[in-house]
Amino acid sequence: MVNVFLNNGLVASVTTNQVGAYVLPNLAPGSYTVTAIAQNFQSKVAGAQVVAFQTTTVNFSLTPDPGTLTGTVTDSTGATVAGATINVRTTVGGAIIGSAVTDQNGVYTIPNLSAESYIVTATALNFQSSSQGTAIRSDQTTTLNFTLAFNPVTITGTIRNQQTGDSIAGAQIQVRILDTNGSVIATVFANSEGNFLVPQLAPERTRSL
Repeated sequence: MVNVFLNNGLVASVTTNQVGAYVLPNLAPGSYTVTAIAQNFQSKVAGAQVVAFQTTTVNFSLTPDPGTLTGTVTDSTGATVAGATINVRTTVGGAIIGSAVTDQNGVYTIPNLSAESYIVTATALNFQSSSQGTAIRSDQTTTLNFTLAFNPVTITGTIRNQQTGDSIAGAQIQVRILDTNGSVIATVFANSEGNFLVPQLAPERTRSL
């Protein structure tokens, strides 16, 4: 909708056609204020000087109203993750244009994002980061949830003879899950100095044998 005002009084109004064009004929010469208003867009105001027997052109470029991004961050067990950082970028590795930290319920909200596509990254201490793409729409709330995987852990140690204290080379170490089955999830052997290392273990209750 394009409105024309003279001395703060509305003197003419018209709706743009399917290609965004408009015409307001029969305006008396003078200085006018012209406004352009459209749903889901920010309005614009421009001045116009109408001259007798001439056509004055006033074009507008409207900016879409911003949208909001919200969501919940959980871990692989379904528990919410408080204190996770959410960063919004227009491209991978680009500048951060929006950021938030999840609350005690794992919820975040980032308002006032322009209507376009983004790359969103969630990071939290002791978790692997996760990125997703999403599109923000004008005057709408987009929901984007994250499930973060725990950072892997490492078990290390030395095998010694309980009586002599000497290291035991070649000792077998098995890592089992502490459940009813006691499943073996890793097997390694101590080196020549009795040292062993079991990397890339998912955080959970385990025991070494």
